[in-house]
Amino acid sequence: MRPCAVLLLLVVFSAGMTRARDASTHAQREAIAKLQAMDLFPDLEREGSEMNRAVTAEIARIEREEPAFFKLPGWPVFVARRVASRIGVKPRTVAAIRTSIVKSFSLEPGEIQQLHGIQIVEAKLGTGTDWIDVLPQIAARVSPEGLVVDCDESLASALADDGKFERHIDERAADYWRRQRGLLEAAGGSRGGKTALRVTFELHSRSMGVAVKEGERLSISEEGEITISKIAPGVRIVRDRNAGVTTEKGSTKKKDAAPSKDTGGTAAKTASKRTQPR
Repeated sequence: MRPCAVLLLLVVFSAGMTRARDASTHAQREAIAKLQAMDLFPDLEREGSEMNRAVTAEIARIEREEPAFFKLPGWPVFVARRVASRIGVKPRTVAAIRTSIVKSFSLEPGEIQQLHGIQIVEAKLGTGTDWIDVLPQIAARVSPEGLVVDCDESLASALADDGKFERHIDERAADYWRRQRGLLEAAGGSRGGKTALRVTFELHSRSMGVAVKEGERLSISEEGEITISKIAPGVRIVRDRNAGVTTEKGSTKKKDAAPSKDTGGTAAKTASKRTQPR
């Protein structure tokens, strides 16, 4: 079924693909957005369905009236959501999409996460005087279920000593990240009340941002829902970098390894796999 679905998707979105592409990252992100749109709204695969006809008509209208809209790499998802809202079609949940993908295709967990998981695009830790880039460490803490981070006075030290720090480092910027780690180590002994955390993430081509201060727990669900709560006294998340264990209220539970952040190429590989049913 999927080869036909992919062909149909290309036909549906072909009107918006006449513009030139200057960067491969734009093409990769656009490819991801097309698959996301198809998974969020399965009726896009059904030729002649109300959703299919409405999206086709909307793309034609945008081509005439808002051609600059197609410069956004996530436009396929934006168009699908706009149309779905208008005609009363609800998107599938992330959990339902993941279940469907696992049943139908041979994709690695990291590839599924790239399509239907939280992607951290910016993360900075505030120490009262500076904002330190902590993107690799926060991205490494994302799981298929989302992200949970306690913002307290020990966070700087925990991030500086994070065993997964190297996971997302671009070797060309190794000196930069060494400096960032040094700043975190220096900030680790700062007094309480000053720590803050700002995070920007993407889910299904939509960008969202959130900020928390010391004493607060940041939770982002797999659906991108943000919750900020107070850290209860004596209750913290403690990460053992060797065992990958999270401890809360003295209990321990094993955590699955977080998928590595994609740096390009996953979209092409995933798109290729998605055309091959099991």
